[in-house]
Amino acid sequence: MQLVPQLSTLMDVKKEEMPNFFVLHPMTDQLVPYPHSLEDHKNVSPELVLLWARRTVLYLETEQFEAEIKDLEEKKAADAGAFTEEQESRLKQVKEILPAAEEEKKVVIEKHAEMEKLIAEKNEFSEAVDKLQ
Repeated sequence: MQLVPQLSTLMDVKKEEMPNFFVLHPMTDQLVPYPHSLEDHKNVSPELVLLWARRTVLYLETEQFEAEIKDLEEKKAADAGAFTEEQESRLKQVKEILPAAEEEKKVVIEKHAEMEKLIAEKNEFSEAVDKLQ
């Protein structure tokens, strides 16, 4: 008897895609799989996966913020009288958040690239896994 469906079923992930890491972005409901195979632990590290996940979230969020700003500005331009105080407040808020998200994305992209180079030179995670085997 199965009371709760498997997470892979809820996420619509096929068995062939497992094992893998996924980012499930709560604001957009987008599911993004880790783009590299987990078969070879020499190409994986916790730091690299975490930086990939944060980078992915920031890409999704900045895209969403840009689309929301565009949508709100179009509504405001179409009929300023119908543009509510709440919409004006949200537009101001998103315009303030977007530059910070863009800056963080830039830093995370740089750190991710640095980590890829470091992992290529020496992967301590992989070495620890090798010792366990």
